[in-house]
Amino acid sequence: MRNFSIDKAKILAAFCIVLVHSGTYPEFGYYLGGVFGNISRWALPFFFLTSGYYFGLSNAFDITKRVNKLISILFWISLIYLPLRVIKSFLSSGSIGNSIFSLNSFVGGVYFHLWFLVSLVVAFLILGYAINNGSRLSVAFFSVVLIALFWVFDIVNSSGTKTEAYYLFRLLFAFPIFFIGFKFAKNNYLQRFSSFNYIVMIFFGLVFVVSETSFLYFKYGFDLHERQFPLGVLLISVGVLGLCLTNISNNKSYFSLCGEKYSLGVYLLHPLFLVFFSDISKK
Repeated sequence: MRNFSIDKAKILAAFCIVLVHSGTYPEFGYYLGGVFGNISRWALPFFFLTSGYYFGLSNAFDITKRVNKLISILFWISLIYLPLRVIKSFLSSGSIGNSIFSLNSFVGGVYFHLWFLVSLVVAFLILGYAINNGSRLSVAFFSVVLIALFWVFDIVNSSGTKTEAYYLFRLLFAFPIFFIGFKFAKNNYLQRFSSFNYIVMIFFGLVFVVSETSFLYFKYGFDLHERQFPLGVLLISVGVLGLCLTNISNNKSYFSLCGEKYSLGVYLLHPLFLVFFSDISKK
């Protein structure tokens, strides 16, 4: 039976991603706008987490089918964004070749948010290899290392130092979170705790996000708006999924329907609407 609580959380997560991509909220001031954006960063790990969780619940280990579906989605959505990318590249640099036909476009998608799909494809492929060839301990260790490395290079990126390693570990980022969700489903870890435990987890996740990003901003002057993965967002995403599993809803509602049917569409298409409304607001 489908858990509609997760669907409700998915549409909330999609809304948070839209908020993150909508701007820096200068009306709140630089600091508060940055903190607000960083708190909202729990949404993307949550999507990776729930993808792994649902795959873990599935009786069919159909990685090839899932990968083919993701690649098909990536192909068609890339065709939609390609004209916009071409126009933006031409207006900014006067050329399109170096921007469109680049390694970054290949591994990160032709538009800024499509790396999510590429990363998810990589997660499925690594999981398939890891289950057949790796021990549980080695895969768990590999996952922890990937999370730590992306966190470190995310901090480095916010300092103003751009490195290729950041994009590499961002590409690999989906796997450890996906794997965590997969193991949660296989071992029923999250059902062992109460809603109160997950509320506390979310609270401390929020505290860690604000503390980490504020410390780096005030102490070293790192850019608040460049963070992708403050470490506390992982606690928030796990806490939200845990709340969904300890408060199972069997009643379909408008919000659960939106989460089930449209959360991926909102993620994939929202930049088009942001570009449109941005142009309208300038007139």
